[in-house]
Amino acid sequence: MRDGTISYFPTEYRIQVATSSTPGPGGSFESNKIVLDTVLTDTTLHLSFPLDSAATYYWHVAAQNLGGTGSYSHTYIFRTSTAIRLPAAPLIVFPQVRATGVSREPVFKWNSSSYSGSYEFQIATNYQSYLSGDSAGMFLSQNVLLDTTMSDTSFQFPFALDSSSTYFWQVRGINAAGTGQFSSTGVFTTGNGVTAVDEPGGVSLSFDLLQNYPNPFNPTTEIGFQIADAGSVTLKVYDVLGQRASTLIDKVERPGKYEVQFNGSRLPSGVFFCKPATPSYTKIRKMALLK
Repeated sequence: MRDGTISYFPTEYRIQVATSSTPGPGGSFESNKIVLDTVLTDTTLHLSFPLDSAATYYWHVAAQNLGGTGSYSHTYIFRTSTAIRLPAAPLIVFPQVRATGVSREPVFKWNSSSYSGSYEFQIATNYQSYLSGDSAGMFLSQNVLLDTTMSDTSFQFPFALDSSSTYFWQVRGINAAGTGQFSSTGVFTTGNGVTAVDEPGGVSLSFDLLQNYPNPFNPTTEIGFQIADAGSVTLKVYDVLGQRASTLIDKVERPGKYEVQFNGSRLPSGVFFCKPATPSYTKIRKMALLK
């Protein structure tokens, strides 16, 4: 009412969406069937929540002003598609951008994302990624240290990363519709580790693991490494799930350079990780078995 005159123009609208068209009091839908009942001033409404897929819904709208609420419009019917929305991009929690002094066996964490049933996790030694095609957004394969999937929103890295080294990681959601966009890229640097001592005779050695050769291989490859000081040494091979596939060495060794052959004839094609370790140092290398 303005200056004693009632306005006949609507100032807002009441919209209802329900799973049944059965009328309730005042022309409204039955209360237990209503999934949305709201008032707005615009003539367009974008739902802030997803409706069930492959489901039938009913909706109508009524105009309102200071004089009250008018009659509801004709009831309209629609059916949602069976399509599932792609997952939203997760938000990384730890380690975030430019984190330093991170544990060499870090626990990666991220927030859950809408519509995700599982997650794909990637860690690489370089941030470069594919720009197009089915692999768009993924790190370049030659730089990827680990690419695996899980249902949880945290991941304990199964191996010790190199000390004082920079790594890049990202994660994305997966559901029946496909894969969503990757999160922002996390960048972190690991803490320090022991790297070198003097070998008797004045020759300085550092603990090191050489890249296996050939790589990819089928079914055998040579793995070279060197030890800085005498002590217990293990050399094991793991699959992408962190399960031990083979133990190549588990004994006390003297300082020096060594080479051992790995035979993957009894293993399926895939990515494996070679991990030698002493009481003071460890390192890993990625190997590809192609049959």
